[in-house]
Amino acid sequence: MKLNATLIFEVISFLILVVILAKYTYRPLLKFLDERSGQIKTNLEEAEKKKIEAEGKLSLSQKELERTRRQALAIQESAKRQSEELGEKILGEAEKKASSLITQNRKDILQEIQQAKINLRIFIAGVSVSIASKILKREINEKDDSHIIEEGIKDLKNLRKDEY
Repeated sequence: MKLNATLIFEVISFLILVVILAKYTYRPLLKFLDERSGQIKTNLEEAEKKKIEAEGKLSLSQKELERTRRQALAIQESAKRQSEELGEKILGEAEKKASSLITQNRKDILQEIQQAKINLRIFIAGVSVSIASKILKREINEKDDSHIIEEGIKDLKNLRKDEY
């Protein structure tokens, strides 16, 4: 095997290149990779801490949300109960007013019935006097007329209530 001078020169050049690269590139590259690895580890540790912190905050938020939901339900129940009580109160007042109106209307109707009976008695007395005067074929004066009307009213009052 013949060694060629070019081959020897190439091998020597390659070895010089490897030494230069090892001294000036490999060590800084290893240093950079170590630093980068350290940064990544630090970032991962910070991320883990932040994750734990976020989970704690999430847990607190969930507890606060649950507490708020319970308060909202309590407020809702209270409002519902108050509205039912108010509704019952309004209904009771309405029933009282309706009962009062019915009672008052009955009283008014009874008064109107009594007034109608009195008016009917007066009318009947007037008609009776008119008929009686025609029958007697004489005219009755005012004094006789009022006397006869009063007697007719007394007679009508003496009749039983259900007869008219």
